[in-house]
Order: sequence, then C-alpha cells, then structure tokens
Amino acid sequence: MLKLISEIKLNIEQIEQLKLKTLFLVTISMIFSLILITPSVLDSFAQEENFQCSEGMILVYRINSEKYACLKPSTADKWYKDGIAEPVEQIKSFEKNLYNEAMNPRQIEYPAHLGFNDLHIGAINHLIPRGDDSVLDMLVHHHCKVYDDMTASCLLFPTGMGDQDKPYGIEYVIGADAYAGFAEEEKIYWHYHKTELPNVKAILPDLTAEEAEPLMPILNETYGKVVYFWQIGDKYPTGEPFVVVIEELYKDTISTTSEDPITAVINYRALDESKKDGLAIIDLNPDSETFGDILQDVPVGEGVLMHHPFYNNDRSKLYNSALMGERLYKVNIHDNTIFDITPIETGSCIVGEDMYFSQDGEKFYLTCMGSDTVMVFDAKTDQIIDEIYANQEQNPDAFTKYPHGISADESIDRMIITQTVSPALDDPQSSVTVLELSSGNVLSTIELAKSEDTPSAPVEVLFHPTESIAYVSGMLDGTIWVLIWDEQTQSFEPKLVDDGTEREHSWPLDLSIGPKGNLYVSFAVPGVVNEYSLENPEQPELLRTLPAQAGAHHVLFSEDGQYMFVQNNLLNLEGLNSGTITVVDLNSGNLVATIDDLVEQGMMIESMDLIFQDSLTKTTLES
Repeated sequence: MLKLISEIKLNIEQIEQLKLKTLFLVTISMIFSLILITPSVLDSFAQEENFQCSEGMILVYRINSEKYACLKPSTADKWYKDGIAEPVEQIKSFEKNLYNEAMNPRQIEYPAHLGFNDLHIGAINHLIPRGDDSVLDMLVHHHCKVYDDMTASCLLFPTGMGDQDKPYGIEYVIGADAYAGFAEEEKIYWHYHKTELPNVKAILPDLTAEEAEPLMPILNETYGKVVYFWQIGDKYPTGEPFVVVIEELYKDTISTTSEDPITAVINYRALDESKKDGLAIIDLNPDSETFGDILQDVPVGEGVLMHHPFYNNDRSKLYNSALMGERLYKVNIHDNTIFDITPIETGSCIVGEDMYFSQDGEKFYLTCMGSDTVMVFDAKTDQIIDEIYANQEQNPDAFTKYPHGISADESIDRMIITQTVSPALDDPQSSVTVLELSSGNVLSTIELAKSEDTPSAPVEVLFHPTESIAYVSGMLDGTIWVLIWDEQTQSFEPKLVDDGTEREHSWPLDLSIGPKGNLYVSFAVPGVVNEYSLENPEQPELLRTLPAQAGAHHVLFSEDGQYMFVQNNLLNLEGLNSGTITVVDLNSGNLVATIDDLVEQGMMIESMDLIFQDSLTKTTLES
C-alpha cells in the first residue's frame, strides 16, 4: 500500500494556490472592488525569487525551467550536485507579500490544503487527442497527497508547474483490496499501475533512482481513476467532467511483436549546416516492428558535434562528450526517453573525447585532444577538481599530447592514455602515456610504431578485465598492440600482436570485450570487425572476420549475446562515412540487417550506446 510521507511541506506552487483558494467564498463584487482599490495587489507576486520558504525549506532556482521551488535541504543538495538548481538568497521577510492580502488578509491555513507534494509523478498518455495525437506525448504532472486510509489524490497539471499553470483534473488512487470490492461495471474506469506505469513512461522527477526503487513495488499494486474537469486547449472547464480510461490511450502503442525493441542512444552530426547536431533514440532489434526507426530526436546545437556516450560504472548516469560546444553533457534518460541534456563545465578542455570512471564512484576523467589535457571531475558534483598536463618540451619522456583513448587498471594504480592526432587530423603521434592513477602524475611515454616511416596514431586503449594487460589500436598503421605489466620493473612492455594490413585491413578503431570474453576490433577499411580469442591474454588469436561497412567504428552487443551492432562512420571522412548501422548474428557470423536511411534523414551517426533498463536516472523535465 502507499506509504505516508511524514514530512509535508508547501512548495511554491501550493503557496500560489493558497492565495486564490482560502477566501474564494467572498462575492465577485467584493473581490473586484478590492482589486480596484489596490490595483497592484495581484501583480505583487510575479517575482518568485522574492519569496521566502516556510521553516525548514530552502528556496532554489531551477536552471532548466527558469522557475523557483521550495525544497527540503537534502533534496536541494541533490539538485545542486546534479546541476539542475542554484541556491537563492531570500531577501524578503516571510510576513511580506507571501499571500494575497486582499483575498486572505490573515493567511489562514487548513490541513486539507497541505500535502499535495507528498509524491510527484510525471506520465504521458494521459490526455485525450482531439485531432492532434501530439497531446499523448505531453507530460502530465501528478502532485499527490497520501492519506491515512492508504489512498491518495493527485492534482493533474498537463501544462507545467509554473505559477499560472492550472490543474485540469484529479487521479484518485486506491489499493487492491478496495478495487476488488467494486462492481465489474465500475472496474473498467480504473487502471492497474503495474501495467499502466511502463506504458505511460511514468517518472518520479524529484527522486533519484535509488530513492524511487523501494516505492515502485508499492505503486505497482495500486489502482487509479482519472477524472478531468476540462479538455486540454479549452480556455475554461466547460461541459461535464469526464473519466479517462488510460488503457484506451496507449493500447495502440503496445507492440504486437514477440520481440521488444533494443534501444540505443546515437550521436549524430546534422548534414544540413542550418540544422543542429544532437542525440536520438533508435531501435536496433532486427526482429522488432520498429527496427531502424528514430523513436526520439533531440537536437542539441549547431556545430556541437556530439561525440560519444559513456555510462558511469553502475549505469545510473549517462554522459556525452562533444568535440565542440560545451565538450561534455549529462543526459537524463528514463524508459527509453531523453528528458534532459545538461552541459557540464569543462574548464580549459578543447575537443572532449573519451571518459573513464573510477571504481569507487568518486571521480571521472575526460580526455581533451585539443588542449593536451585530461580533466578530472568529482563524480558526485560533476565539478572539475584537477587537470592533468605534461609538456613534451619540458619532459620528452613523459608528456600528454593529443590524448584520446583512456583506460585504467586500479589494482596496479596505473592509467594509460593514447596520443593520437591533432584536432585538425595532422601531426600524428606514435605513443601512449602512463600515469599514476592515484596522484595523476605523468610517469612515462611508450612508443608504439612498427616503422619509423609510418606513425601509428594510437586511438583507443582497453585493459583486460582481469589481467594487467592493455590493448591498443594503432589507427594509421593498422596495428594492434598489447602492453604487458612487469611487476618487478613497475612498467609496461609493449608487444605488436597483429598487423591488419597483411589482410588489407587498416584504420583499426574501437576495442570491445564481447560475448565469451573475446576481443572485438573494428577496422574502418574495408569495414570489418575482427574477433580475437583472449585465451592467452598476451597474444590475442584471430578467430574470424565479421562483416560491416566502410568506416566501421563503434561496436555494441545485445544483452543476450545474439547480435553485434556496428556504427559505420569516422568523422564523416570521405570513404569512411557509410553512415549506416550493420547488424550481425554472432552465432552464424552473417550480416542480417542494415539501417541505411539515416543519411537520407540528414543524420550522420557518430557513435552509439545501448540504453539499459538499469540506467534510469532522475529527470529534470519541465513540460
């Protein structure tokens, strides 16, 4: 059953409702006469930042929505850390201008007014279309009060949570026992939340994933009935109230196929220069009815060049690096929907590339190829706490230059970054740099080149899951290297283990550990993925070559290990920009499907990553 939330406080929206609600029994003529006498009264509350919250609450400014809210201190701290709110100095006294003095001179409060912020739920598929199906995608805010009899009532706000947004209806929530006692003709008006919540993409915007987790089993076993007083788009609530049977609104969107979509977030550059680069959600499952469909498109900015998505270790947060723009963004995703993309301050970083997250969850690292630096962030606050840089002229044996790939083995306190090419794609390097992870000290630079005549431009590095061995792809000379840790000398020994040019394979890029613990390496030319056995971690053995297309780059695997997905494009370079996604059956090794219409839609895909169910994060959407 629903759990009462003991601490009930007023938020800004509820304070605004109190202004107009308490003495509304006054006659219309009296109200108008008061307004005529004090014409500025109703306008004196427009500046929300002048409010002071009730005792125990903190006033914050919501950055994305440009609104204000009163929060518990613990919630305010989380919002600050997530970068969605800023503290506000409360400059006016509590007694002044907190209510409509004309309508409610004594600000009388009644218990029935309080508590409609016990629980905040957002959901789509809650509005009846009238020739415009887009209303189905509108987020309806449920602000709920929970009662001692284990029921709840939720005010429904479909237009937002601002000062002038009005409730359009109410949802009443009951437990399973109460529902069981209804007649069959009544039950048709109620929806079972365990079935309904996934289909309306329900979110708990004010809670973290950890805070929401224990609530979901309770909410799942309740039933709701939605009653509206007016239709969205109407100026006033004319006509009779009506009940909305929620299942009728989403029944046509439920897939009839036996295979659910495999969703992924993709980074794309807009091929039309007048349009924005951005992120999109796509279905990669070749057995799904929506295979290859763009399920959501979220433009970010012109020339931003969103580059690569990265999860933190427990997949509770998703970040996205960018070659231009702000260089790093936090992406809030819930149930296969992007709700918010928040830029993160990256200091002097130029050209954000790859990321690494410490195992203890305290730090993360971002390589910056254009500034020769590695930025270190506090993983709780997303704030920069350090910058790693070593000048080549000052120390030619230990420096950072054009850093791209990054990986670490914390058991030996070592991090490796690759030194690739300049952002202009010139001045290619042939080395990787070793750092002491705990201190950030640059220890050494290791040369990786099969020939002095051809630079290797190491692009990616990946440590073995259990061994102190790192794998490196040499982008320009077609090589794969291993770096073997020597405990005695406390250093790495480099070893060339494969030369793709002997098979006419060049431009090796992505390194991935896939099903059965094998190593997968994409080769942009001719567009293939090589699978290597790591039975001997120091000497990967080529098992087979899997099909892709020119520009084969980032590689993903379905969670059941059946499919491999390959994104085929490298920086939109001529001959390396197929712009497709190929799907390979890993059992047979055969190509089973290709998504080849993204370029026609004006999207050149730059990278991608799967959306995992355990990646659900707190969202900051304002409708």
